[in-house]
Parts: sequence; structure tokens; C-alpha cells
Amino acid sequence: MPLLPLQFIIVGASVAGLSSAYMLGKAGHKVLVVEMDDGDYSASPDQDGGLRLPPNMARLLIQEFSGILELFRSKGTKCSGQEWRDGETTKLLGAMKFLARAMVNMASDFYFLSHYDLCSFLRERCRDINVQFRFGFTAHHVEAGENGPAVLFSASGERLEGDIIVGADGHNSIVRDFILGAGDSDDGSNTPRPAVRQVCGASLSLRISDMLQHPEVAYLAETDYFIVWMGSNSSISGSRHGELYILGLTRSIPPLEEDKDRHWFQKGHVEPIKTTTPEYHSIVKKLLDLAHSSHPTIQYVHSFRSYSDEHAKVVVIGDAAHATPINGTYNAALAVEDAFTLGRLFSHLTCRSQIQPLLKGYNEMRFTRTNNVQNFELGGMDMISLPPGPQRDLRNVGFARTLDLLSDPDEHAEELAQLWADWFSLFHYDARDAVDEWWLNWGTHVQSLS
Repeated sequence: MPLLPLQFIIVGASVAGLSSAYMLGKAGHKVLVVEMDDGDYSASPDQDGGLRLPPNMARLLIQEFSGILELFRSKGTKCSGQEWRDGETTKLLGAMKFLARAMVNMASDFYFLSHYDLCSFLRERCRDINVQFRFGFTAHHVEAGENGPAVLFSASGERLEGDIIVGADGHNSIVRDFILGAGDSDDGSNTPRPAVRQVCGASLSLRISDMLQHPEVAYLAETDYFIVWMGSNSSISGSRHGELYILGLTRSIPPLEEDKDRHWFQKGHVEPIKTTTPEYHSIVKKLLDLAHSSHPTIQYVHSFRSYSDEHAKVVVIGDAAHATPINGTYNAALAVEDAFTLGRLFSHLTCRSQIQPLLKGYNEMRFTRTNNVQNFELGGMDMISLPPGPQRDLRNVGFARTLDLLSDPDEHAEELAQLWADWFSLFHYDARDAVDEWWLNWGTHVQSLS
């Protein structure tokens, strides 16, 4: 049977919004993307920010888009591995190397790319398939009931109607507020349940050209490793993303008085970050001195029962749905997985009675996956931010073992594989395969509803 085209309204034009817009548009649906910025913010190469593209994300994009691998290679950095260093001394404590034979099994390498480059690419692919955009639209709230369309209201009172609203509006999502307040609270009221944890951090951007003028940090501009300097109750990571070097601060403790949360377009000051990280080595402090922008964030880890509402008219994806640290490995990857899962599921839609079971399938797949990744990332964040004491000492002993094994990776291949099994398990996940497996099990039932 032919596809039943729906009208999707996607709130947010960053990685999650653009990826889902393309996948839904490619499936044959009508898609409108609304974005609060007054213009096409990703059209400016002066934009800050970088993205980490682990194999589970890069592989999806490479398989879907011709030309994107050339973009990764020409504008991005292929990551060779990760180093964990002491924040006070910069001493190398542990390392993971992405050996060629292991990455072949992943069917993709690990890349770093600027936010501007990826969003520019995705935006153009969306326009190629007639995805529509509305800039300068500040989403205010969502209404959706058993009957009638889903309605998105702007701050000025304008209303947009659609069959399904997709909240890709980031960690301060107004669409998420509707999901959490629409009967999802513990007492059955419309008051969202409180967050279970806060994750505080900041993303700072440096120009590679500035770093090269300072010998003490110039070598970092030329490395293809993802480096983590581990402090006490915080960590700072660094990696090259094209012509930018991105620092990521993450705290494992509740926000300090100096910590603020800002929209991406509202840049913060670097000075408060420097004053709250006095223990770091002079090299790290020099990097902070060279940062030309800071984007502080406070993420809230929410306890969802469902990523969609009871009437199957509103769904959240990306940072609106989960709180993998913005400076972590899998933040953008989960957003792209969400988008591919949603688009691939709704490529099977032939009648409205199938919307509910398709969204149920989306929730089943994404709940398990995102909870696994989120717990892994938050646990890792705590581990690399341990204060001095027995736990930190034990952690460092474990890291030291990685250096011993890498001294002869061929001889220790089996132990290295066991050591990094959790990492590579997350890298192996394929969102498209997950949907195909779900459809193999449930497709006949869904089709019977037509």
C-alpha cells in the first residue's frame, strides 16, 4: 500500500531536527522545520561548537548521504583514540587506541567535525527534498488532544497545525514540557515530574590559528586524539574539529553559584570557568585563555515514561529526550539515531491507525538504547571526575593497565578487546538494523491495522 503522508512540524534546526526532517521528508511526508533564530544561523562559518561522530553515528550518515564521507575527511578530523591525563600535571594515565582492525569491524571511523559544517550539509540535503523552514519562530507551547491536530504556538500567539510535532528543541525543550506534563506526572496532574539529576558543563571554542602561535599548546592543535584532563569533581576534554579546537567542561557535582545555563546564541564568559577550575595545569589554563567563546549549559536528567504523548501526536528526540552530556561522546550520535529510527519507522505508514503502534515501537527501541548510553556516559563522567582518595587511586591503576597493554597491542589484543568491550558494543549499534528487526517482528501486525 502507498505511504500515507503526514504533516510533521519539527521544532529546532540543529542536528536532531535536520536529521529527522530529512529522514521523514525522504520517506514521503510533508515537513516544516521551525527555528527560533532570526536567520539561518548555521550559514555562518563563524559559529562555534563541534560534534563528535562515533562509528554508530558516522556509519548511518555515510550510508545515507553521498558526499558526506568526503566532508568528514576534508573538513573534519579522524580520531585515532583517546587519552586520559591528570588535570593538575597532564601526566598520561591511560589511553585507548582505535586500532585499524577494530575500526574495520565498525564499518566506519570516529570523526570530529564542526557543528557548522554538519548542519550546513544537512540543511542543504533537506532543501533538496523540499523540506520547508520557518526562521524567527519562537515556540512557546504545544497543545494536542484526542481529537483534532497537534498545535504549536509561538510566543506571539501564532499557531501551526500538524499531524505530529517533533520536539528537537534541545535541553530546554518546550515540547518536552508538554510530554512530561501531559499526564506523565506521578500524581496524574499536568505538573511535570522533577528532574532526577543535573549535569553542568560548558563548550568552549578556540581557533586553531591562535593555538599555533603559542608553542606550549601548538602541539594539541595537530593531534588527532581526544584528550581528557581529569580533575576533582570536573573534567575538561579537548579535540580538533576542523579549524576549531573544542574544549568541553563537565562537572560531576550540582551546579555552582557561578554556573549558568544559556541558549546557544547567548555566549557566556570564559572567566567564571577559569575561576572555578583553579587546579588545572598551566597548559589547560592557557587553552582556556585562548577560548574566544563559552557556551555554558545545565542539563536536567528527566525520568520519562514515554517519549511521545498518549494521543500519538507529539514526540521528543535528541537533547529534548535524553541528557547524555553535551560534551560527551554520544550526544549528537543519539540524536541522529533517534532521527533515523523515527524516519525509518514512518516510512511504513499507510493509515492513521498505525501511528500509535509505530510510536510505541519507537519508544521500545529508543528507551533501551538511550538509557544504556546515558547511564554509560553519566557513569563515565563521574569516574573521570573523582576527587582524591581510594576510588581515584583504583581508577588510575586500571588506566595504567591500558598503557601496559598498548605497549604491544598485537600480543594483548584479546585483553584489550575485553577491556573496551562496553565502548565497542555502543559503537556497533545500528539504528537502521534495529528498526528492520522490529518491523520483521511487528510489521505484519501493524499492516493488519490498515
